[in-house]
Parts: sequence; structure tokens; C-alpha cells
Amino acid sequence: MAVWTQERLLGCVQSLDSRARLVSAGPIRRQIKEDLDLVGPTLTVPHRFGWVISAKRFLAAGLASHLAPGVNHIFAIACPTLREMESWNEEQGQSWARGKVAHLQADLELATINVADLRTTLGEPAWEEICTVLHEERRTAIDADETTVAREFLAVWH
Repeated sequence: MAVWTQERLLGCVQSLDSRARLVSAGPIRRQIKEDLDLVGPTLTVPHRFGWVISAKRFLAAGLASHLAPGVNHIFAIACPTLREMESWNEEQGQSWARGKVAHLQADLELATINVADLRTTLGEPAWEEICTVLHEERRTAIDADETTVAREFLAVWH
């Protein structure tokens, strides 16, 4: 018998943050493409594991019928496959949930970052390396703006 099911994983991510929701990858991909103005068939959509979506857009996209009052943002997390979950032990499932929720929490908290200060602190060679690595790991689009790069860098290495 599998340790992890979709229902149990949903309970786990919501126990970490009530704004967390498991969503199929397609709707998350569409939201990311809209937010980043990616047009046409894009094979390298970054950040596909999850995305911070306004509650209003989450509802408008039909991803939920209602949300609790006062919820402004949802952490839409791409639901893993049943096959993937079947391979997890208890710790792996907990670690997966903690990692995804913490990353999206950091993304939301870092929405108003001072990029100039960060770039000065890191130095230009380090900044260029960060941009390259994040793109190669498909965490950002090739033409991602510097705020997106900074937020993703800080969320990944938070």
C-alpha cells in the first residue's frame, strides 16, 4: 500500500500553509505563460512545479469554486503523478511538500525586492552566473527580468 496519496499530500501541503493547493500541471503552465507573456508553443516554461496566483485569478481559471475570506494568493503546486508518489517513503513526501511550500512562500515574500542592492552585494560576475544557472535549470525564462531572477535565486537558496 502506498504511503502517499493525492489526498494525503494535499492535507500535508495545506497543513504547512492553508493557501497551498495541488493543481494539474497544465493550468499552472498556462498561468505562468500569461504572467510572463510567453506566446505560442513554449517548451521551456520555467518554474513549472508551482506558481503564486492571485485568489481572484485562481477562481476565474476554474481551479476552485470558492476560497476562504481574506485569502489573497494561492500557492498552486503541480501535483506529482501517482507513480512518483508511490516511490516515496514518509520522509520523501514530507520533504517534497515542505520544499514546494517554502519556495512559493519565499516567492511571495520576495515580490518587492531591491534588485540593485542584491546585484551590488553579489557582484556582476556572480549575478551573470546566477542568471545562467537558473535558466539552465529551467527555473527562469531566457529573457526573465532581473526581479524575477532575483526572486527565484533567493527562493531557491533561501
